Amino acid sequence: DVPLRRELVDLAELTADVVHAYTAQAGTSGVGFVTDVRTRARISADKDLLREAVANLVDNAVRVSPPGEAVTLRVHAGAGGPAIDVIDRGPGIDDDRLKILFDRFQRSDSGSGLGLAIARRVVERHGGTIRVQTTRGEGSTFTIELPGLPA
Repeated sequence: DVPLRRELVDLAELTADVVHAYTAQAGTSGVGFVTDVRTRARISADKDLLREAVANLVDNAVRVSPPGEAVTLRVHAGAGGPAIDVIDRGPGIDDDRLKILFDRFQRSDSGSGLGLAIARRVVERHGGTIRVQTTRGEGSTFTIELPGLPA
């Protein structure tokens, strides 16, 4: 792994950048975005890698969301530090698929099968965690939780 190029990163700005980058793609699919910034959090992170991790989650969320629905990006205080949720209203994820979801080359109908594995690796390199909660027929929430800056 190449060393992380850490800098001060504002998570609200980072999520806004990702939304901006995906607005056109989502628009052609009839999918919108909602941003919900519940806390202003700044962390020490490799901005480019973290943006890639969030973008992978957003890309998946846009692909599984039906037209007329919105993907929500929420920045909030998690139990262990600042967190970003990516929430879709897609079909949800089967239990058997959940067990291998973050493994390399596990893919759905499209994509390389690397996006979630890359996201997990990036988050773990930052000392954080990534998890998913899903309900069949209602959608999924992917949560990235990262260590905050010392007070």
